[in-house]
Amino acid sequence: MSKLKAVLAAHIVTEHFGELVNKVSSFLLQNGRKTFKEIFKTLDLTKEEIRKSLLILIQHNIVTYAKNKAVIIEYHVELETILKRKRYQRYV
Repeated sequence: MSKLKAVLAAHIVTEHFGELVNKVSSFLLQNGRKTFKEIFKTLDLTKEEIRKSLLILIQHNIVTYAKNKAVIIEYHVELETILKRKRYQRYV
């Protein structure tokens, strides 16, 4: 992933969902697959804020999740899905 794509993705997420959701998505973009516990330990956000941010990102297919071998859920950002959001039409 190029650094320019990551910066563009951060701007798109901030524009569409706000700064709080951008913190979670940027963290996942930079660090790859992470569990909820790892996200909570690293970011200075409450569990409720992280949960709501992940919910928004999952609903828009930006974040996917999967169980690893230890049956722990890991979250992962789909960069291409974020970049495609710029092509969506805006309805007023």
